[in-house]
Amino acid sequence: MDGDPQKSMASLLGEAVGHLSNMAQGEMALARAEVAENAALGGRALALLVLGALFGLTALLTLVAALVIGLIGWAAPYGIGPGWVTLGVGVALAVPAGLLAWAGVQRLSRVSLYPEKAIRGLGRDAALLKETLKNG
Repeated sequence: MDGDPQKSMASLLGEAVGHLSNMAQGEMALARAEVAENAALGGRALALLVLGALFGLTALLTLVAALVIGLIGWAAPYGIGPGWVTLGVGVALAVPAGLLAWAGVQRLSRVSLYPEKAIRGLGRDAALLKETLKNG
């Protein structure tokens, strides 16, 4: 010590505030990293949803055409017109399409862009700063 207790206290308080500022900056960096990670997870889930929809649509169009053509020939002797056959096939294929979309939405809903860990850390830093200033 240099003999000046006021200067020492001010110096210590300044150092404490500096350390707390560094901690807050670290928490903000963590928040940015957490948001980026969560956004990447959300992007991957969305990509799966889009890819599933594209593959499904391509396969669906090919199979629907073949199925409708085949069923029109089969249903004609029973008096079922091509429009009803097409409607029936469309309704039957809407079910798996809905299930795929539902699975993609479920995955997407599990992703949070809110940086929970960083916000908790900032709250702890703020409480520590308050306590330091109150006691200092």
